[in-house]
Amino acid sequence: MFSELPTRSIMLLEDIDATGLSSKRGNKSSGNNVDSHFPNQGQRPKEPNQTGVSLSALLNAIDGIISSEGRILMMTTNHVEHLDPALTRPGRIDYIVHFQNITTELAEQMFRSFYSTQDLEISESQPIKDYVKRKLSSCDYPSSEQELARLAVSFASKIPSGEFSPAQLQGYLLMHKYRPDKAIDNVYSWIQYEREEKAKNEREKAKSQPTDVVSASAEDGKPGDGISTAIMTKTPRRSARARSKSVRARSVRAA
Repeated sequence: MFSELPTRSIMLLEDIDATGLSSKRGNKSSGNNVDSHFPNQGQRPKEPNQTGVSLSALLNAIDGIISSEGRILMMTTNHVEHLDPALTRPGRIDYIVHFQNITTELAEQMFRSFYSTQDLEISESQPIKDYVKRKLSSCDYPSSEQELARLAVSFASKIPSGEFSPAQLQGYLLMHKYRPDKAIDNVYSWIQYEREEKAKNEREKAKSQPTDVVSASAEDGKPGDGISTAIMTKTPRRSARARSKSVRARSVRAA
C-alpha cells in the first residue's frame, strides 16, 4: 500500500498501537539492547498482530527502500508509551502533538466557532442558508459578533480548565444547537452530571479489581512482593488478638 501511494500525499495510520505490530519488543539479556533504556518495557501484555505485517516491515515502509520523498505520514495513538522506541525515534517521528483537555481559552474559541454565522451567511448553499435562518430565528440568539464574543467569554469562564475533552464540550453544545443562552445557563448542571458519571465509573472500575489478595507478610501490615499498596489498604487488617491466635494455631499444627 505504501508503494502505491501517489507523490505529495498525506497518509494517516489511526490508532497505531491497536494493531499489535507496533508494540514494544521484549527485553533482551544483551547489554546493548535499545529497549533496556525504557523502564516501562514489558508491563503491557502482548497483543496479537492483527495485520500480518511485522514491525520491521512497517519501519521499512516508513523510511526504507520503498519509501519516497514528498509524503507526510501521521500516526495517532492513545498510548504512546506502548509504542516501540524504534517507531518513535527522531527521523521517523519528527513532531509529536499532544491533544490536551479544553482550556478556558479553547472553550471560548469553540463557543464562538459553534454559534457564529458570519462565515455561513456568505455561502451560496441553500441548506446552509436554511441552517443560518433557523439559528437567527432562535430565541435570544446573538445579533452581532460582538454580542457573541461577550457570551463566549461568559461561557468559557464557567468551564474548568483541563477537566473536559473537546469531544465532551462539543457534545454539550450540540444539545443546545440553536440556544447559546441555554448553553450558558445549563453549563453548571452539565459539569456536575459529568463529574458524577466519572466518579461512578471509577467506583465501578475499582469494584471490578481484585481486593482479596493477601501476601505472606500482610499480617505484619507490610505489603508483600507483587502486592500493590492500593490492594493492601483495601484488605481489612486483623486485630492483634486475632493475629496472636493465628500464630499459636500454626505453632500447634507444626508441633
